[in-house]
Amino acid sequence: MSEAKKNNDLKDLPSLNALIDKLANREPTPSEKIVKLAKERDCTYDMIERKKQELEKAQESNDKDDIEFLNKSIDALKEQKNVLTKRIKTLLDET
Repeated sequence: MSEAKKNNDLKDLPSLNALIDKLANREPTPSEKIVKLAKERDCTYDMIERKKQELEKAQESNDKDDIEFLNKSIDALKEQKNVLTKRIKTLLDET
């Protein structure tokens, strides 16, 4: 391949900065959104399990304030997990 041909081919390639900008500004695909939501839901599930363990300890020590707080925290986390699950199902139905 001639040197002139190589130079013309290189001129047609987008710059590295243009490629980085394009990647940074693109919308995530539905699959990427689903994976992100699934990871968040899994983290929420893990938090629920940790709060349940804390609740058991609070029940053993009969600390009513902690028991009430932990029950409310667990309920809120369960609701968050349900919302995430619904969002995942919605995205799955759309794809």
